[in-house]
Formats: sequence, C-alpha cells, structure tokens
Amino acid sequence: MSEFSRRSFLLLGLAFLTGCAGEQSVSSLPGTPWASGRDRNHDSEHEADHTIPNYQPTTSDPHNTSKLNTVPPYGLPTGVIPRSRWATGNPIQSRLNPMTRIYRITVHHDGMDAFWSSGVSDTKARLDNIRKAHLGRNFGDIGYHYIVDRAGRVWEGRPIVYQGAHVKYHNPGNIGVMCLGNFDLQSPTNLQLAALNQHVALLMRRWRVPVPLIFTHQELRPTACPGHSMQQHMVMLRRSGFLA
Repeated sequence: MSEFSRRSFLLLGLAFLTGCAGEQSVSSLPGTPWASGRDRNHDSEHEADHTIPNYQPTTSDPHNTSKLNTVPPYGLPTGVIPRSRWATGNPIQSRLNPMTRIYRITVHHDGMDAFWSSGVSDTKARLDNIRKAHLGRNFGDIGYHYIVDRAGRVWEGRPIVYQGAHVKYHNPGNIGVMCLGNFDLQSPTNLQLAALNQHVALLMRRWRVPVPLIFTHQELRPTACPGHSMQQHMVMLRRSGFLA
C-alpha cells in the first residue's frame, strides 16, 4: 500500500471512530431546535463557550445561584467503574482545561456503528477506541465524563476535574454522559436506560443541576446525536417528573 493510500485509510478510520463528538450529521428529531444545517467548524479543547459566557445566574433566574455548587465534590460516584479499568493511556494534561463550576448535563450516544455487545472486554475496547480517536482530534482524553454501557454499567471517562470535549462551545460547566451505541441504528437496552436515568438523577443531586439544564447534544448544536430513540427517551424522561 502506498504512503498516500495508507494515510487516506487512517484518516477515514479516524473520522468513522470520532462519532458523536464530530457533530457529523443532522436529522429531524423530537425536541431539537435545529431544522437543518451542519456544523463544519473544527472542534478544539481550548475554545471558549460563546453561547453562555461565564454563566452567572441571578436571584431572578429560575436556576438561581443559591442552589448552584461552588465547591465541587470531585470523588467518583458510588458504583462507577474507574477509568483505570479500561483506558490504556493517561490524559494529556497539556491539552486539558480545568472544570469550571458545574451547572448542566448533556446526554450523547457514541454515534459510530451499531454496538450490540454487553460484554466487559468489548465495552473496554470500544471505550479505548473512542479515546484514541478523540486524541487524534487533539483532545486531551475521551471527551465524555461518564459512559453507560449496554448492560447498565456506568464507566468513568474523562475525570470530572477536567472540562469535557463533547459539545462545541458548550463544554464549560457541562458534564458529558454518553451511552454506547448508535441510536439512529438501534435502541438502547432497558438496563442502559435505567442506569442512565439513575446516573443523571444522581449527578443532578450531587451538582444541584435543575431539569431545564439537562440537555441532549442536538439541543445545543446541530447534530443527530444522541440518535432518534435516545432523543425520544430524554424528552419523555424530562416530562415524567423522575428527574424533579
């Protein structure tokens, strides 16, 4: 294989593996404000949040400052599998920003090919492939803070002490929770949905995040993520009162 062909093959593989973080496509999904269009901007670890700069709620804000965290509890939540159990490399700290005050949560799918396995070894391999693809985009680590697998296990991704890289221009103060699979091609499992519901509720209590600040990726940026079936689930979950 020529050097040109080898390079082209590797670049195609990287684009495929990038998945959700690449904001690759847009589809008509319930609850999205995006009717059409595509984000062609390059993702970066170091871009500022231009949409909600230095978010400072006031006493008239429904998310008022008295209920927002000021001293973050950075310990790993009970039951979450630590990053050391799956990652084959450490975060690249020179590419990372410290996490700012947390006030929102965004839900994703990985957006690659359909993923059907609930096995531990397959899950670890999938996570590390995503991490390596994100490193190839000049990220400092996998872009998400937590990942929910098909068996309902919750894995630590990027340590919460670092700002995520999962929604361009919306990463400061934003916890990224990703579910393994492509939910335009398949549906999440019942175990996966139950674990996602419980984990998001846990994060909301821990960080005092209100329901109006629980988003899906497509609600903040023009993308198909988190896929049709997960978007429907999140719309219904927020209406259900479970997260209240």
